[in-house]
Amino acid sequence: MHTSRRIRLSRPSSCRNWQMKPVALLTRHRLTQGCPSELEALKSKLLQRALRTFCETHFERPLRQAAERAARLALDSGYPLLVFPELFYELAIPAMAKTEYRVLAWNSVKQSVAVTSSLRSI
Repeated sequence: MHTSRRIRLSRPSSCRNWQMKPVALLTRHRLTQGCPSELEALKSKLLQRALRTFCETHFERPLRQAAERAARLALDSGYPLLVFPELFYELAIPAMAKTEYRVLAWNSVKQSVAVTSSLRSI
């Protein structure tokens, strides 16, 4: 699909050269002005809700990392407040699954070591 981009010509007062700036970049800049603080508030709200829902401490780090990554990706979009919640959930679910797998694997290793050490003491 081909999308046409309009070009806006602007002439800076400091030089005589004309500059070409894509309108899409100007629009994105206008849309993201003032949004980082609102995005931070939304990120904190969703992160606190997720941490309350999944109370286990081993989920805190992957959830925070997912929130940070989602915020960076959302800022690159034209509508950070709109896309952040979905990005956060899309990144948090696999991160939590990976963490849960690691915890289960670690518990399995600890049980194996405990069984092995108890067999050696016999």
